[in-house]
Amino acid sequence: MGANGNLVKNFIFDFDGTLFFTKKANYEAYRRAFSDVGIMLTEEQYSSVYGLRADDLFSAIAPMLSDDQVRHVRQQKANYYRQLIPQIEPNIDLIHFMKWMKHTHQMALVTTASKANVMPILEHFGLDNFFDVSVYGEDVVIGKPNP
Repeated sequence: MGANGNLVKNFIFDFDGTLFFTKKANYEAYRRAFSDVGIMLTEEQYSSVYGLRADDLFSAIAPMLSDDQVRHVRQQKANYYRQLIPQIEPNIDLIHFMKWMKHTHQMALVTTASKANVMPILEHFGLDNFFDVSVYGEDVVIGKPNP
C-alpha cells in the first residue's frame, strides 16, 4: 500500500483517443497538408497509420516525398491542426476522474504525439500544468507498436 493508503499511486494516460478525441482533427490537418503536395489522403489510409509517429506515417503514406516536401507537409499540418483545435473533443468523464484523483495520485501523460501538437490542446482545455510527468513522441527512440 502507498503512503496515502491507496494501492494505486500513479495514473498514466494516453492522449489521442483516450484523453482527447483528436482523430478527426488530425486526419483533416494531414489531408489538407498532403493535398498541398498533390497527395489525396483518404480516411482509410489515415486510419491504417493512426497513432504512429510522424516519421512512420510519412514512410507508409508518402515514401516518395523529398525531404523538403516532408518538411512542408509537417509545417502545414501543424498550422492546420492548430486551426482545428476547437473541433477536438475532450473525454470529459476521464478529465473529471483525473481532477478528482489528482489530490492523492501522481498523473502522467504518455503519447506518441509531439509536444508541439499536445501543448496547445492542453492549454486550450486548461490542462497544460496538470501532469506530473509527460512523455512525448520525440522523447522515445522507437515508437508504437514497440512498448
